[in-house]
Amino acid sequence: MMAVKDTTNTEKIVDDERTLGDVVRNRRLRRGLKQRDVARMAGVSLADIQALEQNESGPDPLYRVLAALDIPYLRGGRDRS
Repeated sequence: MMAVKDTTNTEKIVDDERTLGDVVRNRRLRRGLKQRDVARMAGVSLADIQALEQNESGPDPLYRVLAALDIPYLRGGRDRS
């Protein structure tokens, strides 16, 4: 298994949140969290967090991370805020 590097120290908050990955990254950085922290909170892997922030994630890790970071979302037509 290849080691995954936590890139938290090199990241910056973007002003223009164009993607869901931008929203997740910004929320994480505003809370002072590392990718590993969010992975632990959401019960997913560090690779899942990195994929989500690069907009390459499937729905299961996505919903877990949104809930862990208190980001409101719709799932199955119901608001999950």
